[in-house]
Amino acid sequence: MHAVLKSAGIVLLLCTLWSLPGPGVQAADTDELIALHSARLAHRPGDRQALLSLGDALARKGRETGDAGHFDRAVAELRGGVARHPGESALWRHLAYALSLRHDFSDAAEAANRALELNPADPDAHGVLGDALLELGRYEEAQARYRHMAAMTQNLASLSRLSGMASLHGDTAAAIDLQQQAVKAGQRDAEPAESIAWAQWQLGMEQINAGRLSQAQRSFRAALKTYPDYHRAHAGLGAAAAALGRHTEAQTAYRRAMAVLPLPEYAIALAESYATQGRRAQAQAQIDVAEQLTQLGGGVFHRDVAHFFLDRDQHVARILAQSEQALLTRPDVQGHQLHAWALHKAGRHAEALAAITLAMRLGTREARLLYQAGMIHLSVGEAARGRALLREALRVNPRFHRALAARARTELAMPGMPS
Repeated sequence: MHAVLKSAGIVLLLCTLWSLPGPGVQAADTDELIALHSARLAHRPGDRQALLSLGDALARKGRETGDAGHFDRAVAELRGGVARHPGESALWRHLAYALSLRHDFSDAAEAANRALELNPADPDAHGVLGDALLELGRYEEAQARYRHMAAMTQNLASLSRLSGMASLHGDTAAAIDLQQQAVKAGQRDAEPAESIAWAQWQLGMEQINAGRLSQAQRSFRAALKTYPDYHRAHAGLGAAAAALGRHTEAQTAYRRAMAVLPLPEYAIALAESYATQGRRAQAQAQIDVAEQLTQLGGGVFHRDVAHFFLDRDQHVARILAQSEQALLTRPDVQGHQLHAWALHKAGRHAEALAAITLAMRLGTREARLLYQAGMIHLSVGEAARGRALLREALRVNPRFHRALAARARTELAMPGMPS
Protein backbone atom coordinates (compact mmCIF):
# COMPACT_ATOMS: atom_id res chain seq x y z
CA MET A 1 0.00 0.00 0.00
CA HIS A 2 2.96 2.33 -0.45
CA ALA A 3 1.49 4.39 -3.28
CA VAL A 4 -1.73 4.32 -1.34
CA LEU A 5 -0.45 6.55 1.42
CA LYS A 6 1.26 8.98 -0.89
CA SER A 7 -1.69 9.43 -3.21
CA ALA A 8 -3.57 11.58 -0.74
CA GLY A 9 -2.00 14.41 -2.73
CA ILE A 10 -1.19 18.04 -2.12
CA VAL A 11 -4.66 18.72 -0.74
CA LEU A 12 -3.25 17.31 2.54
CA LEU A 13 -0.95 20.30 2.57
CA LEU A 14 -4.02 22.46 3.02
CA CYS A 15 -4.78 20.53 6.19
CA THR A 16 -1.61 21.52 7.98
CA LEU A 17 -0.24 24.86 6.92
CA TRP A 18 -2.51 27.40 8.55
CA SER A 19 -2.48 29.06 11.95
CA LEU A 20 -3.04 25.90 13.96
CA PRO A 21 -2.45 25.37 17.69
CA GLY A 22 1.06 24.38 18.66
CA PRO A 23 2.52 21.17 20.08
CA GLY A 24 0.48 19.24 22.59
CA VAL A 25 -2.92 20.55 21.53
CA GLN A 26 -5.45 17.72 21.71
CA ALA A 27 -9.01 17.23 20.50
CA ALA A 28 -10.46 18.68 23.72
CA ASP A 29 -8.48 21.87 23.14
CA THR A 30 -9.86 22.06 19.61
CA ASP A 31 -13.40 21.81 20.99
CA GLU A 32 -12.57 24.61 23.40
CA LEU A 33 -11.28 26.78 20.55
CA ILE A 34 -14.43 26.16 18.53
CA ALA A 35 -16.57 27.08 21.54
CA LEU A 36 -14.45 30.16 22.30
CA HIS A 37 -14.56 31.61 18.80
CA SER A 38 -18.21 30.68 18.32
CA ALA A 39 -18.99 32.62 21.51
CA ARG A 40 -16.97 35.59 20.23
CA LEU A 41 -19.00 35.58 17.03
CA ALA A 42 -22.26 35.33 18.92
CA HIS A 43 -21.24 38.39 20.93
CA ARG A 44 -19.74 40.26 17.98
CA PRO A 45 -21.20 38.97 14.70
CA GLY A 46 -18.85 39.47 11.79
CA ASP A 47 -15.67 39.67 13.92
CA ARG A 48 -13.03 39.03 11.23
CA GLN A 49 -10.40 37.44 13.46
CA ALA A 50 -12.96 35.25 15.20
CA LEU A 51 -14.16 34.03 11.81
CA LEU A 52 -10.63 33.20 10.70
CA SER A 53 -9.82 31.45 13.97
CA LEU A 54 -13.09 29.51 13.97
CA GLY A 55 -12.43 28.38 10.41
CA ASP A 56 -9.00 27.10 11.44
CA ALA A 57 -10.39 25.29 14.49
CA LEU A 58 -13.16 23.63 12.49
CA ALA A 59 -10.66 22.48 9.88
CA ARG A 60 -8.51 20.98 12.60
CA LYS A 61 -11.50 19.23 14.14
CA GLY A 62 -12.37 17.74 10.76
CA ARG A 63 -8.84 16.38 10.46
CA GLU A 64 -8.89 14.95 13.96
CA THR A 65 -12.20 13.17 13.55
CA GLY A 66 -12.51 12.52 9.82
CA ASP A 67 -15.94 14.18 10.04
CA ALA A 68 -16.45 16.33 6.95
CA GLY A 69 -19.34 18.08 8.69
CA HIS A 70 -16.79 20.33 10.35
CA PHE A 71 -15.55 21.39 6.91
CA ASP A 72 -19.15 22.13 5.92
CA ARG A 73 -19.57 24.36 8.94
CA ALA A 74 -16.29 26.14 8.20
CA VAL A 75 -17.51 26.87 4.68
CA ALA A 76 -20.83 28.17 6.01
CA GLU A 77 -19.17 30.43 8.59
CA LEU A 78 -16.69 31.81 6.07
CA ARG A 79 -19.36 32.36 3.42
CA GLY A 80 -21.17 34.44 6.00
CA GLY A 81 -17.93 36.27 6.64
CA VAL A 82 -17.29 37.23 3.03
CA ALA A 83 -20.92 38.32 2.68
CA ARG A 84 -20.36 40.75 5.55
CA HIS A 85 -16.83 41.73 4.48
CA PRO A 86 -16.58 41.22 0.70
CA GLY A 87 -13.36 43.22 0.54
CA GLU A 88 -11.48 41.10 3.12
CA SER A 89 -8.95 39.02 1.19
CA ALA A 90 -7.99 36.79 4.14
CA LEU A 91 -11.60 35.62 4.51
CA TRP A 92 -11.77 34.73 0.80
CA ARG A 93 -8.48 32.86 1.10
CA HIS A 94 -9.71 30.90 4.11
CA LEU A 95 -12.96 30.16 2.32
CA ALA A 96 -10.95 28.76 -0.60
CA TYR A 97 -9.04 26.61 1.88
CA ALA A 98 -12.22 25.26 3.49
CA LEU A 99 -13.79 24.56 0.10
CA SER A 100 -10.71 22.59 -0.95
CA LEU A 101 -10.89 20.49 2.20
CA ARG A 102 -14.44 19.66 1.10
CA HIS A 103 -13.17 18.87 -2.42
CA ASP A 104 -15.15 21.74 -3.96
CA PHE A 105 -12.17 22.63 -6.10
CA SER A 106 -13.89 24.80 -8.72
CA ASP A 107 -15.46 26.97 -6.02
CA ALA A 108 -12.13 27.00 -4.17
CA ALA A 109 -10.36 28.32 -7.26
CA GLU A 110 -12.99 31.02 -7.63
CA ALA A 111 -12.63 32.10 -4.00
CA ALA A 112 -8.82 32.09 -4.20
CA ASN A 113 -8.95 34.21 -7.34
CA ARG A 114 -11.15 36.68 -5.48
CA ALA A 115 -8.60 36.78 -2.64
CA LEU A 116 -5.84 37.56 -5.12
CA GLU A 117 -7.87 40.29 -6.79
CA LEU A 118 -8.06 41.95 -3.39
CA ASN A 119 -4.45 41.22 -2.40
CA PRO A 120 -2.17 39.95 -5.20
CA ALA A 121 0.80 40.07 -2.80
CA ASP A 122 -0.57 37.26 -0.59
CA PRO A 123 1.68 34.22 -1.17
CA ASP A 124 -0.70 31.85 0.64
CA ALA A 125 -3.53 32.79 -1.69
CA HIS A 126 -1.33 31.87 -4.65
CA GLY A 127 -0.66 28.54 -2.96
CA VAL A 128 -4.31 27.79 -2.26
CA LEU A 129 -5.23 28.67 -5.83
CA GLY A 130 -2.48 26.38 -7.05
CA ASP A 131 -3.82 23.55 -4.88
CA ALA A 132 -7.30 23.88 -6.36
CA LEU A 133 -5.95 24.05 -9.90
CA LEU A 134 -3.81 20.98 -9.29
CA GLU A 135 -6.80 18.93 -8.15
CA LEU A 136 -8.66 20.12 -11.26
CA GLY A 137 -5.86 18.71 -13.40
CA ARG A 138 -4.66 22.16 -14.51
CA TYR A 139 -1.04 21.39 -13.76
CA GLU A 140 0.77 24.11 -15.69
CA GLU A 141 -1.36 26.78 -14.05
CA ALA A 142 -0.86 25.20 -10.64
CA GLN A 143 2.89 25.08 -11.09
CA ALA A 144 2.94 28.73 -12.13
CA ARG A 145 1.13 29.65 -8.90
CA TYR A 146 3.51 27.59 -6.80
CA ARG A 147 6.51 29.21 -8.43
CA HIS A 148 5.00 32.62 -7.85
CA MET A 149 4.47 31.74 -4.20
CA ALA A 150 8.03 30.45 -3.84
CA ALA A 151 9.41 33.61 -5.41
CA MET A 152 7.63 35.56 -2.68
CA THR A 153 8.51 33.29 0.24
CA GLN A 154 10.72 30.24 0.72
CA ASN A 155 8.94 28.42 3.52
CA LEU A 156 7.53 25.01 4.38
CA ALA A 157 4.34 25.63 2.42
CA SER A 158 5.93 26.83 -0.81
CA LEU A 159 8.77 24.30 -0.82
CA SER A 160 6.42 21.38 -0.10
CA ARG A 161 4.23 22.41 -2.98
CA LEU A 162 7.21 22.57 -5.34
CA SER A 163 8.26 19.14 -4.08
CA GLY A 164 4.84 17.72 -4.90
CA MET A 165 5.01 19.10 -8.41
CA ALA A 166 8.50 17.67 -8.93
CA SER A 167 7.18 14.27 -7.86
CA LEU A 168 4.27 14.48 -10.29
CA HIS A 169 6.72 15.29 -13.09
CA GLY A 170 8.87 12.27 -12.27
CA ASP A 171 11.81 14.14 -10.74
CA THR A 172 12.17 12.09 -7.56
CA ALA A 173 15.56 13.50 -6.59
CA ALA A 174 14.28 17.07 -6.76
CA ALA A 175 11.11 16.12 -4.87
CA ILE A 176 13.13 14.65 -2.01
CA ASP A 177 15.58 17.56 -1.94
CA LEU A 178 12.79 20.16 -1.89
CA GLN A 179 10.92 18.30 0.83
CA GLN A 180 14.07 18.17 2.94
CA GLN A 181 14.37 21.93 2.48
CA ALA A 182 10.71 22.29 3.47
CA VAL A 183 11.29 20.42 6.75
CA LYS A 184 14.28 22.62 7.57
CA ALA A 185 12.32 25.76 6.72
CA GLY A 186 9.47 24.69 8.98
CA GLN A 187 11.87 24.10 11.85
CA ARG A 188 13.64 27.40 11.19
CA ASP A 189 10.38 29.34 11.17
CA ALA A 190 8.95 27.50 14.21
CA GLU A 191 5.91 26.36 12.24
CA PRO A 192 3.19 24.45 14.12
CA ALA A 193 4.33 20.96 15.09
CA GLU A 194 1.69 19.28 12.95
CA SER A 195 2.86 21.18 9.88
CA ILE A 196 6.46 20.08 10.37
CA ALA A 197 5.39 16.50 11.04
CA TRP A 198 3.34 16.54 7.83
CA ALA A 199 6.43 17.65 5.90
CA GLN A 200 8.52 14.92 7.52
CA TRP A 201 5.84 12.34 6.69
CA GLN A 202 5.68 13.53 3.08
CA LEU A 203 9.45 13.28 2.86
CA GLY A 204 9.18 9.70 4.10
CA MET A 205 6.59 8.90 1.46
CA GLU A 206 8.81 10.29 -1.29
CA GLN A 207 11.63 8.12 0.06
CA ILE A 208 9.51 5.00 0.39
CA ASN A 209 8.25 5.32 -3.18
CA ALA A 210 11.87 5.57 -4.30
CA GLY A 211 12.68 2.37 -2.39
CA ARG A 212 14.77 4.20 0.23
CA LEU A 213 13.19 2.38 3.13
CA SER A 214 15.73 3.09 5.87
CA GLN A 215 15.64 6.80 5.10
CA ALA A 216 11.86 6.72 5.09
CA GLN A 217 11.77 5.09 8.51
CA ARG A 218 13.98 7.85 9.89
CA SER A 219 11.66 10.49 8.46
CA PHE A 220 8.56 8.86 9.95
CA ARG A 221 10.22 8.53 13.36
CA ALA A 222 11.23 12.18 13.17
CA ALA A 223 7.59 13.06 12.47
CA LEU A 224 6.49 11.13 15.56
CA LYS A 225 9.09 12.94 17.63
CA THR A 226 7.84 16.28 16.30
CA TYR A 227 4.16 15.45 16.77
CA PRO A 228 3.65 12.40 19.00
CA ASP A 229 1.13 9.77 17.90
CA TYR A 230 0.80 11.31 14.41
CA HIS A 231 -1.38 8.85 12.54
CA ARG A 232 0.22 9.40 9.13
CA ALA A 233 3.68 8.71 10.55
CA HIS A 234 2.46 5.49 12.19
CA ALA A 235 0.99 4.41 8.85
CA GLY A 236 4.20 5.34 7.07
CA LEU A 237 6.19 3.13 9.43
CA GLY A 238 3.68 0.38 8.68
CA ALA A 239 4.25 0.74 4.95
CA ALA A 240 8.03 0.67 5.34
CA ALA A 241 7.93 -2.37 7.62
CA ALA A 242 5.59 -4.22 5.24
CA ALA A 243 7.93 -3.51 2.32
CA LEU A 244 10.77 -5.00 4.37
CA GLY A 245 8.69 -8.08 5.13
CA ARG A 246 8.41 -7.24 8.84
CA HIS A 247 4.68 -7.78 9.08
CA THR A 248 4.26 -7.99 12.85
CA GLU A 249 5.96 -4.61 13.09
CA ALA A 250 3.80 -3.29 10.22
CA GLN A 251 0.60 -4.46 11.90
CA THR A 252 1.53 -2.76 15.16
CA ALA A 253 2.14 0.50 13.31
CA TYR A 254 -1.09 0.34 11.34
CA ARG A 255 -3.09 -0.46 14.46
CA ARG A 256 -1.57 2.60 16.13
CA ALA A 257 -2.62 4.72 13.15
CA MET A 258 -6.14 3.27 13.33
CA ALA A 259 -6.32 3.99 17.05
CA VAL A 260 -5.67 7.68 16.36
CA LEU A 261 -7.87 8.04 13.28
CA PRO A 262 -9.68 5.00 11.84
CA LEU A 263 -9.39 5.52 8.10
CA PRO A 264 -10.43 2.84 5.60
CA GLU A 265 -7.06 3.00 3.83
CA TYR A 266 -5.31 2.05 7.08
CA ALA A 267 -7.65 -0.89 7.58
CA ILE A 268 -6.90 -2.06 4.05
CA ALA A 269 -3.14 -1.76 4.58
CA LEU A 270 -3.53 -3.83 7.73
CA ALA A 271 -5.61 -6.39 5.82
CA GLU A 272 -2.92 -6.73 3.17
CA SER A 273 -0.29 -7.35 5.82
CA TYR A 274 -2.41 -10.07 7.45
CA ALA A 275 -3.13 -11.62 4.06
CA THR A 276 0.58 -11.82 3.30
CA GLN A 277 0.97 -13.98 6.39
CA GLY A 278 -1.96 -16.15 5.40
CA ARG A 279 -4.09 -14.85 8.28
CA ARG A 280 -7.28 -14.79 6.26
CA ALA A 281 -9.75 -14.26 9.08
CA GLN A 282 -7.88 -11.23 10.41
CA ALA A 283 -7.50 -9.85 6.89
CA GLN A 284 -11.21 -10.23 6.19
CA ALA A 285 -12.08 -8.54 9.46
CA GLN A 286 -10.09 -5.48 8.41
CA ILE A 287 -11.65 -5.51 4.95
CA ASP A 288 -15.05 -5.48 6.65
CA VAL A 289 -13.93 -2.52 8.75
CA ALA A 290 -12.83 -0.65 5.62
CA GLU A 291 -16.18 -1.29 3.95
CA GLN A 292 -18.07 -0.15 7.05
CA LEU A 293 -16.00 3.03 7.29
CA THR A 294 -16.61 3.67 3.59
CA GLN A 295 -20.35 3.37 4.09
CA LEU A 296 -20.22 5.71 7.08
CA GLY A 297 -18.27 8.17 4.92
CA GLY A 298 -20.90 8.28 2.19
CA GLY A 299 -20.24 5.09 0.25
CA VAL A 300 -17.54 6.40 -2.09
CA PHE A 301 -14.38 4.31 -1.92
CA HIS A 302 -11.19 6.16 -1.00
CA ARG A 303 -8.87 5.86 -3.99
CA ASP A 304 -6.44 3.62 -2.15
CA VAL A 305 -9.21 1.31 -0.99
CA ALA A 306 -10.61 1.23 -4.51
CA HIS A 307 -7.27 0.06 -5.91
CA PHE A 308 -7.19 -2.73 -3.32
CA PHE A 309 -10.60 -4.02 -4.35
CA LEU A 310 -9.85 -3.69 -8.06
CA ASP A 311 -6.69 -5.76 -7.61
CA ARG A 312 -8.97 -8.44 -6.14
CA ASP A 313 -11.55 -8.00 -8.94
CA GLN A 314 -14.16 -6.86 -6.41
CA HIS A 315 -16.66 -3.98 -6.62
CA VAL A 316 -15.46 -3.31 -10.17
CA ALA A 317 -18.71 -1.88 -11.56
CA ARG A 318 -19.26 0.30 -8.49
CA ILE A 319 -15.73 1.68 -8.52
CA LEU A 320 -15.86 2.27 -12.26
CA ALA A 321 -19.03 4.33 -11.89
CA GLN A 322 -17.58 6.27 -8.96
CA SER A 323 -14.29 6.98 -10.73
CA GLU A 324 -16.09 8.20 -13.84
CA GLN A 325 -18.26 10.52 -11.76
CA ALA A 326 -15.26 11.80 -9.79
CA LEU A 327 -13.44 12.86 -12.94
CA LEU A 328 -16.17 15.40 -13.64
CA THR A 329 -15.00 17.50 -10.68
CA ARG A 330 -11.48 16.22 -9.98
CA PRO A 331 -9.71 15.24 -13.23
CA ASP A 332 -6.25 14.84 -11.73
CA VAL A 333 -3.53 12.26 -12.37
CA GLN A 334 -4.68 9.90 -9.62
CA GLY A 335 -8.28 10.16 -10.79
CA HIS A 336 -7.36 9.11 -14.33
CA GLN A 337 -5.15 6.35 -12.90
CA LEU A 338 -7.99 4.86 -10.87
CA HIS A 339 -10.43 5.18 -13.76
CA ALA A 340 -7.97 3.46 -16.10
CA TRP A 341 -7.50 0.54 -13.73
CA ALA A 342 -11.26 0.18 -13.24
CA LEU A 343 -11.78 0.18 -17.02
CA HIS A 344 -9.05 -2.44 -17.38
CA LYS A 345 -10.63 -4.65 -14.73
CA ALA A 346 -13.98 -4.26 -16.48
CA GLY A 347 -12.43 -5.56 -19.71
CA ARG A 348 -12.60 -2.20 -21.49
CA HIS A 349 -8.91 -2.21 -22.35
CA ALA A 350 -8.85 0.32 -25.20
CA GLU A 351 -10.59 2.89 -23.00
CA ALA A 352 -8.23 1.99 -20.17
CA LEU A 353 -5.28 2.77 -22.46
CA ALA A 354 -6.65 6.24 -23.20
CA ALA A 355 -7.20 6.90 -19.49
CA ILE A 356 -3.79 5.65 -18.37
CA THR A 357 -2.17 7.81 -21.05
CA LEU A 358 -3.78 10.82 -19.39
CA ALA A 359 -2.54 9.64 -16.01
CA MET A 360 1.01 9.32 -17.38
CA ARG A 361 1.07 12.65 -19.19
CA LEU A 362 3.30 14.45 -16.67
CA GLY A 363 5.94 11.72 -16.61
CA THR A 364 5.12 10.62 -13.05
CA ARG A 365 7.47 7.83 -11.94
CA GLU A 366 5.49 5.99 -9.31
CA ALA A 367 5.84 2.22 -9.32
CA ARG A 368 2.20 1.26 -9.03
CA LEU A 369 1.20 3.66 -11.81
CA LEU A 370 3.94 2.28 -14.05
CA TYR A 371 2.86 -1.29 -13.26
CA GLN A 372 -0.76 -0.55 -14.11
CA ALA A 373 0.26 1.19 -17.34
CA GLY A 374 2.37 -1.82 -18.24
CA MET A 375 -0.46 -4.28 -17.67
CA ILE A 376 -2.87 -2.15 -19.69
CA HIS A 377 -0.45 -1.94 -22.62
CA LEU A 378 -0.06 -5.73 -22.47
CA SER A 379 -3.84 -6.13 -22.53
CA VAL A 380 -4.10 -4.30 -25.87
CA GLY A 381 -1.27 -6.30 -27.42
CA GLU A 382 1.50 -3.72 -26.99
CA ALA A 383 3.92 -6.21 -25.44
CA ALA A 384 7.17 -4.30 -25.85
CA ARG A 385 5.78 -1.13 -24.31
CA GLY A 386 4.05 -3.06 -21.56
CA ARG A 387 7.15 -4.97 -20.54
CA ALA A 388 9.26 -1.81 -20.61
CA LEU A 389 6.83 -0.19 -18.18
CA LEU A 390 6.87 -3.23 -15.88
CA ARG A 391 10.68 -3.14 -15.82
CA GLU A 392 10.56 0.56 -15.02
CA ALA A 393 8.13 -0.05 -12.15
CA LEU A 394 10.53 -2.56 -10.61
CA ARG A 395 13.48 -0.20 -11.11
CA VAL A 396 11.68 2.64 -9.37
CA ASN A 397 10.72 0.50 -6.39
CA PRO A 398 11.11 -3.30 -6.49
CA ARG A 399 9.08 -3.59 -3.28
CA PHE A 400 6.19 -1.32 -4.19
CA HIS A 401 3.62 -4.07 -3.58
CA ARG A 402 4.31 -7.71 -2.78
CA ALA A 403 1.70 -9.31 -5.06
CA LEU A 404 1.86 -6.79 -7.91
CA ALA A 405 5.66 -6.76 -8.02
CA ALA A 406 5.58 -10.57 -8.18
CA ARG A 407 3.06 -10.40 -11.01
CA ALA A 408 5.33 -7.99 -12.89
CA ARG A 409 8.27 -10.38 -12.53
CA THR A 410 6.13 -13.27 -13.73
CA GLU A 411 5.08 -11.34 -16.83
CA LEU A 412 8.67 -10.39 -17.56
CA ALA A 413 9.82 -14.00 -17.18
CA MET A 414 7.28 -15.39 -19.66
CA PRO A 415 8.97 -17.00 -22.69
CA GLY A 416 8.30 -15.89 -26.22
CA MET A 417 7.63 -12.28 -25.29
CA PRO A 418 9.65 -9.34 -26.64
CA SER A 419 12.26 -8.08 -24.20
